[in-house]
Amino acid sequence: MKKSLYFFVIMVFLLQSCYTYKDAPFESLEVNKNYIVQIKDGKEIRVKFREVGLDTLVMKTNNKYVKIPTNRIKSIKRQKVSALKVIGGVTAAVGGMILFIDNTKEPPIIPQ
Repeated sequence: MKKSLYFFVIMVFLLQSCYTYKDAPFESLEVNKNYIVQIKDGKEIRVKFREVGLDTLVMKTNNKYVKIPTNRIKSIKRQKVSALKVIGGVTAAVGGMILFIDNTKEPPIIPQ
């Protein structure tokens, strides 16, 4: 039972995303940085920002350049790597593996 619990905890930490997303106003957009754009109709698009036009933003998604009118954009979030999540995930994975390996050395329940 303990082994499966440790394995579950390790998998949860290994499969979590190490990215955080913070709101970014139009003025702070940086070229070649990754963003998630939420359109007013509810769609979310992962994009790489290219340039600002008069009423549009030019972004790259799926290797295609797309012009998105600013009046259709609900929000823009900047993708950043979270050092705390990376360190926590690695620490939990290593600690879990040590506990998992340590528990495999227990004597068998039924004596031989």
